[in-house]
Amino acid sequence: MEMPPPGTVRHYDMDWLRSLVILLLIPFHTARIFDPFEANYVSNGQTSRGMFEVFIGVTSPWIMPLLFFLAGSATWLALERRSAGEYLAERVRRLLVPLVFGVLVVVPPQAYLGWVTHGGASTSYFGFLADYFGHPQGDL
Repeated sequence: MEMPPPGTVRHYDMDWLRSLVILLLIPFHTARIFDPFEANYVSNGQTSRGMFEVFIGVTSPWIMPLLFFLAGSATWLALERRSAGEYLAERVRRLLVPLVFGVLVVVPPQAYLGWVTHGGASTSYFGFLADYFGHPQGDL
């Protein structure tokens, strides 16, 4: 049986593992609301050590290293069939718009809710937003 050329085989095992890890991030980040050891953007008044131990304590040591391993593996495989420049151009095309959207639309409301929840001055969201991008995180 003839072997296919490098970089042409789809690794469905990596796809499934990446999907499962990403889905696991939903309960992980939800559990952060109840984390008794660290104030998150938004924290619940009642914390839960059990929720922490199940979702955060168990997954924290391996979930990010696994995601970095999968990203590195996917990059290694992608570089078998394209040049570094082509790969970089593709990554910019695919990730720049979601990155900009996240920085402009997703992150500021989280920061505002965390600021208000943890005793920030009572200002409107738009007042907060006007200063948000001009100050380092610790100044707010």
